[in-house]
Amino acid sequence: MNITGGRGTGVGGLFCSDGVINISNCRFFDNRTSGNGGGIFLTNGSASIQNSIFYNNAAFAGFAIWAQANVVSVTNCTIADNVYIYHPYTNANGNTIFNNSNSFLIQNSIFWDNTHSITSLSNSSIHIAFSNIQGGFSGTGNINSAPLFTSEYKLQAASPCINAGDPQTNTTGYAVQSGELDLAIMNRIAGSHIDMGAFENESVLPVHFGLIEATVQNQHLFVKWSTLTETNNDYFDIEVSADGKQFKKLATIQSLALSGNSDLPLHYEYTIEAPQVMFLPVLIYFFLLCFLIDAKNRKIFLIMLIAGTATLWGCSKSGSRPESVNTKIFLRIAQIDGDGKKNTAKLLLW
Repeated sequence: MNITGGRGTGVGGLFCSDGVINISNCRFFDNRTSGNGGGIFLTNGSASIQNSIFYNNAAFAGFAIWAQANVVSVTNCTIADNVYIYHPYTNANGNTIFNNSNSFLIQNSIFWDNTHSITSLSNSSIHIAFSNIQGGFSGTGNINSAPLFTSEYKLQAASPCINAGDPQTNTTGYAVQSGELDLAIMNRIAGSHIDMGAFENESVLPVHFGLIEATVQNQHLFVKWSTLTETNNDYFDIEVSADGKQFKKLATIQSLALSGNSDLPLHYEYTIEAPQVMFLPVLIYFFLLCFLIDAKNRKIFLIMLIAGTATLWGCSKSGSRPESVNTKIFLRIAQIDGDGKKNTAKLLLW
């Protein structure tokens, strides 16, 4: 979600008051106010902000975040290039993050090239860990090094923020929630440990995916994808899911790259044949019933099977999705490298 273009004398971007709010995978940019809270203004309640970025916001105070709340946590966020707006009634210099909360935690994040620093009132607490803070900040795992952004605030291959997040957040020990993605819709952990900031460094991925698509045509399901480069790649798994969280393998396709390595685009295709288009959703639902559900959810999936079969009866061979179908079937391409490590690219099929 993008929150941008906000203009005002009170709040620039998003105003949140009372209750509990969870903000994930958002971009706050180009919001301006002569008041407080260029990107977001938090008062009362609690807030959790993760996998998000604040840039080019402007305000008198709290250029990116102004918080007077109970508990605020900022995890895997990038806060950069936010600026101060002069207020005619004071000579104060403002702050990029203003904190007057009971508890304010920043972790696995990047704070760089903002006009001013982080301000926390004496009666408030702010804890920063495993973050890159320009000018330095006391706390476990914090660094003070140029993050080496790309033009899109992603991390260059030599960035000190790569694998520099909380070391407990890795691929073998305590990990992020299964299937969690970064702001670019890539795996949240691309290397040995989580990166600082809103984006994982894509250069460490063994495969750079190109176009991915799935269509139904002439009584066939066509799954196509391309790779721009491959390094130490072994094979791909085509996986399906009913909820976008729990996936099961449908097929395995070996890499076309010689010895798993290629600097040239490669193209892949997998086809499911069906005697009639109407049987394709039945096939997918039946697969899900066999492999994805437990006794607790069996009733719900049986209903999905019956409803999906009935509503998709009239699906044309062109593969267009009927407007009456509300059930979603998720399909993704999982890449497994020579060392057995798995990375995924997700695709919404129905």
